[in-house]
Amino acid sequence: MLLEAAHALALFGQHLLLGVIMATGFVCIYSLITPHKELELIRSGNAAAAVGLVGATIGFALPLSLVLSVTADPVHAGFWGIVVLLTQILAHLLVRLVVPRLAKDINEGKMSAGIVQAGAGLVIGMISAAALTP
Repeated sequence: MLLEAAHALALFGQHLLLGVIMATGFVCIYSLITPHKELELIRSGNAAAAVGLVGATIGFALPLSLVLSVTADPVHAGFWGIVVLLTQILAHLLVRLVVPRLAKDINEGKMSAGIVQAGAGLVIGMISAAALTP
């Protein structure tokens, strides 16, 4: 029983570390592909940028958490994490096509733009999570 608990604890630690690394990587990569400087805007108090980035990050974390809950293989989880990251980036690019002023509006602190960005991230995250479920 002690050995099983140690194994479970090790798996928890492995998954937690992988999830934190992937979420951090997502925020860094996502911030690089957006034309506005989200982290700088957030530091200066721009709530629209914060809402947009948090929504996209939650949208990434939803399917990643599903994958982490159903596999013990970090390579498998990492692969699907990358797929979900690319899906979030694609969703963001599509939203920018539909709303060409998105980055400008977020720079100006317009909450409607941040909500649209967050909503797109959450919707694609929920759909991705469902698509990963057999």
